[in-house]
Amino acid sequence: MERRALAKIPEQGWNGTECAARLGGIAQHKWHGCVVWRAGDGSAIWRADETDLLPRPPVGTAVLSEAPKLPNEWWKALNATLDALALQPTRRIATPDTVTITQELVTASIRIVFPGDFDTTVERWVSAHADLNWANITAPVFSLFDWEDWGSAPLGAEQRDIVGEFPCDPSLG
Repeated sequence: MERRALAKIPEQGWNGTECAARLGGIAQHKWHGCVVWRAGDGSAIWRADETDLLPRPPVGTAVLSEAPKLPNEWWKALNATLDALALQPTRRIATPDTVTITQELVTASIRIVFPGDFDTTVERWVSAHADLNWANITAPVFSLFDWEDWGSAPLGAEQRDIVGEFPCDPSLG
């Protein structure tokens, strides 16, 4: 279930889970339908998406205090899903935590840490989940869920969210 301010919908969209159901090669549960309604004061849209139950519970909370013990098959499924997702064409723009990822945002974020006059242009943008964290993936059966903010983002932005937190076997690709 999600709530999105009416003013944000033209920029951010509001049907991420429904659109993600059309993606190929992604380990996710099946989407069945939705119910949408406007808030009484007209300021927001509410949406409830009906999906299959998750195949297993989430790995944990968004941030873990210790590395999860996951089988190689799980890591292979994660990599295959991220690879397949990056190849999906989309006009959606990623909006993690409802903040639209733009070149300007990327540049400003880099300048906070690395001030100076150098080119920060992102050369390659790809489809990304935009909320990839341990609370949005299941184990020991891998499935990715919570798709409301997915869209185009800088290549590699997601890998730092999960893989950068705990090293995995590099031979898994």
